[in-house]
Amino acid sequence: RQGLKLPINARNANAIGIQPKVNRLLFLNNQYTGKNTEGTMATTYDALVIGSGTAGQTAAYELNRNGLQVGLVEHSPHPGGTCALSGCQAKKWFYEGTETVARARHLTGIGITSPAFGSWSQLRDAKNRFTSQVPSNTVNGLKRAGIDFIMGRARFVDRRRIKIDGRRISADFIVLATG
Repeated sequence: RQGLKLPINARNANAIGIQPKVNRLLFLNNQYTGKNTEGTMATTYDALVIGSGTAGQTAAYELNRNGLQVGLVEHSPHPGGTCALSGCQAKKWFYEGTETVARARHLTGIGITSPAFGSWSQLRDAKNRFTSQVPSNTVNGLKRAGIDFIMGRARFVDRRRIKIDGRRISADFIVLATG
C-alpha cells in the first residue's frame, strides 16, 4: 500500500484494478437471514469491530471512511444494538408520548382547551414499526459502505485473531464495542 496514493477500500478498489471482497447477504422479505451464501468475506481485515450497536457502527464507519478494510461481527440475530432495538430509541416513543400528554394536561384551561389523551397501543405499534427496521437497516448500511457484516460469536484466539463459528479471522486492530 505504501506506493498507492489512495487507500484501498471497497469504494475505490475497482478504480485501481483490485477486485474488492464484498459480503453477499441473503434477505427474505427485506429481513436479514444471517447467512453468507457465497463465502466471499475476507479472512484478514485492517480492522475488525465486535458489536453492531451505536458504538460499533460508528467505529466501523469511521475506520472505513479512513480507508481501512473493515469487518463487523455480531452474534445477535437482531443486529443494531440494545439502544436502537429496546433501549434508548425504543424508550423515546413512550417517553415523548407521556411528556406530550402530561404537558397538554398541565396547560388545560390556560391555553389548551381540552386535555390530551394517549393511545399506548398506537405508541407501541409505532415503536415496533421503527425497531423492526433496525436489523435490516443496520446490515444494509454496512453493506452499502463496503463493510463486511459477519454473523456469529467472536472468540479471541490471540491478540490479532478471532474465531467465529470455526472460522479464523485476523485483523491489525480489533475494536470491542459490545455494550
